[in-house]
Amino acid sequence: MSNRFTRHENHRILDALKRTRPYLLKALKYSFFIVFFAVIAAFLLYKAALFVQQLPHFQLTQIEISPTRYLEKEQILQAIGLDKESNYFQFDTQSATQSLLSFPWITSARITTELPNKMVISITEREAAGILVSESLYLVDSLGVPFAHPSVNQAPKLPLITGLSNADLENDSNYSRERIMNALALARMYERTNLAKTRPLSDIALTAGDQYDLHLGKTRVSLGKGNFAIKLARTEAILNALKDRNLDAEYILLSENHPRAIVKEKPLSNRNFDAFSQER
Repeated sequence: MSNRFTRHENHRILDALKRTRPYLLKALKYSFFIVFFAVIAAFLLYKAALFVQQLPHFQLTQIEISPTRYLEKEQILQAIGLDKESNYFQFDTQSATQSLLSFPWITSARITTELPNKMVISITEREAAGILVSESLYLVDSLGVPFAHPSVNQAPKLPLITGLSNADLENDSNYSRERIMNALALARMYERTNLAKTRPLSDIALTAGDQYDLHLGKTRVSLGKGNFAIKLARTEAILNALKDRNLDAEYILLSENHPRAIVKEKPLSNRNFDAFSQER
């Protein structure tokens, strides 16, 4: 009974397949044509896109660059690989941005493109605040970060900081940065004094025990750790008193807790005496 039932079911299935076979073949035929034409359309769209991308209309020829102090336009364009053939659709802005960030002068960069042929390059440069004299010379920014070597024209215009080695920078960069920042703040403080008009700051020395020395020409002034505004005023008073006696100081050691100082006096040189006479 069961065998006859199974044979009967098999016949029904075969009959159903025979009836639906023409429809299946027709559906497969239509599916094949749909896929075929879809592939052809995609290929034609791809070729059309390539053709459009290569049109001169989309070549990046309108370039806007934010003002920069240290980098020339040609340097920037060369760094990002932009040339006459660069195309809006093909230019890699992320890779170009990373190339710009490889410049030590640049802290941030952003490159955008606008249809059909415009590129906008925004650059933020580091501002050199001083020169660190170590095994070699380094420009440092206001955060105390060394970032590049100075040019010949930059050296006379920035305060010099001495007393740190390359090993100090590598072993404790945060502490070194803090000391450089303090030295830069001290340099700005000194430049606001009347003393700076007649005694230019030669350099600031970072000495042991977190102390700071000023070199004013051949005069060394040990300021110690803090209270720099008060100590600079005391230094000016001492040097003015010496000037009245036609004397100068080889060094001035200022105390931390009371208004006393150790001063090694020396005769005022003829050159300094003439300058002070003209000032009076």
